[in-house]
Amino acid sequence: QPWTALGARQHDWITQRQAPQIDALRRSGIDTLWVEAGRYLTEAKAVAKLTAESGGKGLVFSFESHDNAFPDPAHRDLTFEQFRHILDQFPKLKWLGTTGIGTSFLNRDYLIMLEYAKKRNIYVELFDPCHRLSKDIAERVVRDGLLGRLFISLDGTTKETYEKIRVGANFDTVNANIKNVVETKRRYKTSFPEISFHFIISKDNYKEVPSMIKLVYELTGNDNIGIMFTHLLHPFEEIKESVFVLPKELKEEAIRLSKKYNIR
Repeated sequence: QPWTALGARQHDWITQRQAPQIDALRRSGIDTLWVEAGRYLTEAKAVAKLTAESGGKGLVFSFESHDNAFPDPAHRDLTFEQFRHILDQFPKLKWLGTTGIGTSFLNRDYLIMLEYAKKRNIYVELFDPCHRLSKDIAERVVRDGLLGRLFISLDGTTKETYEKIRVGANFDTVNANIKNVVETKRRYKTSFPEISFHFIISKDNYKEVPSMIKLVYELTGNDNIGIMFTHLLHPFEEIKESVFVLPKELKEEAIRLSKKYNIR
């Protein structure tokens, strides 16, 4: 199948029946693509699983974590060659999402991927926790305009809460990385990447929803396009104790503060 982006053993699950449907999507003029390029931060081995989901003219390539996977760690990252092979099949591409499980910046080829997308004049969007967004990387991303929008995953406004939820992360380092991105944008007098925040509400952090508004203002001023608050979507057995619906009074307080600080 000349269409395919990955090596044969990594996509054998694609059946003869599915292949023509996927090929038809490609010929239809895909202009939106989601490629999950991140490295997995859990102990579970990764299996490269190619999925195609049609949404208008959009396509999703998902490289998902799986218990029964390849023992070779080299298969845990999408390579630049695979990435380029995917993009080259969509000449009309305008938008690209590169969010993976964990952080895309652990992938050693990620910046090269962004540079290639930039040459194609493709708008790139990324969700990232900013653990690895160092000064050197931020300089390159901002200076060369490699990202259109950066959604920062931040699930707590105190060191205790944040580091309980994101085990192994350093709250102070993440905040410093965010501030550095903002300062680098100001230095280059650019609006990109546009900065937004994503806060997943759980029983561990729901009390910090209002203070998230204040923290975002402290970190970025008004150099942000808002905060996306979401509840845990699925009460899996492992996290069912963390599922929590935000009380009405906290929601109203967050709305009041968002108006005060002019943050959406």
